[in-house]
Amino acid sequence: MLDDMLRTAARRVTPPSLHARTEGRGPRGLRRAAGSTLGRVVAVVGVVGALALLGAPAAQAHNTLRASDPADGATVAFAPDRVTLTFDMPATAIGTEVVVTAADGRVVSAGAAELVDATVAQPLAGELPAGAYAVAWRVTSADGHPIEGTLGFTATASTVAGTGGAAVPAPEPTADDASPSPSPSPGASESASSAPTADPTASAVPDADDSADEPAVAGPLLIGIGAVLVIAGGVAAWYLLRRRPDDAGGPRAGTGAPGPGTSGTGTPGTGTSEGDPAGPTA
Repeated sequence: MLDDMLRTAARRVTPPSLHARTEGRGPRGLRRAAGSTLGRVVAVVGVVGALALLGAPAAQAHNTLRASDPADGATVAFAPDRVTLTFDMPATAIGTEVVVTAADGRVVSAGAAELVDATVAQPLAGELPAGAYAVAWRVTSADGHPIEGTLGFTATASTVAGTGGAAVPAPEPTADDASPSPSPSPGASESASSAPTADPTASAVPDADDSADEPAVAGPLLIGIGAVLVIAGGVAAWYLLRRRPDDAGGPRAGTGAPGPGTSGTGTPGTGTSEGDPAGPTA
């Protein structure tokens, strides 16, 4: 009975995997599972690679310029009213630009480029001179990828945009251009060389007038100077005559020589002076 109890306890403790083998869990089952997983991975990689190969040509097929009017390097009689570019796929207006420069350096492209299907046309304006033209273009493809390039052409004659290639008429001569000054002839040069000799004569005429005017101006001046001298002389003479009696020592008013019968301390007169014993007593 004890043996039965030990066997029962051992069965409960031991996992069922040790008592029986599960189908597919052996080495063969593991190989089969690994092979199926590897096959799935290879299939997925193959599908992704195929899709990548199919999408690569579509991504690399960008827009390309096929033709232009005028053609690159062409020589035309007159510059056209517009430059036309033709691509293999339609372009978008965003980012599309065409710049045309004339031989004189002016930009003759006017306005935005016109897009019609796969064609891009750039209008020109103003005078279109003869010479080499440069066209620089930049176009945005339908897939959003921009492409750009340059080309050129040559015009042999000038024209004006919108005239249909008519030649520009030569400018009419003006009045100054119609009557150019003739080259001086020998006779004219002689007369021109003799002309400066008349200048001293002409300049001498004002000198004669000045010499004629000098006496008229000098006469009143001399008269004025003479009058001043006469007046000054008269004043000086009057002053000298007025001071002459004082200088001679003559009698002044109220004083005089002692007359007869007067006595004084001066020179003796005819009368007797004081203290003279010979004279009669007063």
